[in-house]
Amino acid sequence: AKKLFPTFEKLCLPRQAVVINMNFQLGRTRLGKFKKFIAAVGKSDWQLAYKEMLDSDWAKQTPKRAKRLANIMQRGQW
Repeated sequence: AKKLFPTFEKLCLPRQAVVINMNFQLGRTRLGKFKKFIAAVGKSDWQLAYKEMLDSDWAKQTPKRAKRLANIMQRGQW
């Protein structure tokens, strides 16, 4: 996850957990395809990160998990 997200260490713990969760579920290769999401996290644009998470095939395949993780990413809290 740290290789995909240069600002990983600066993220709050809940956002780090989201990135780790997604990395575990998708794998680094597939998570690496979330270019706009990764860029949004790098810019601390949490609304865009939320939108990009939910606008994905991953969200269609695992809607409950995606919504839960997107909400944590947007708010920065559990």
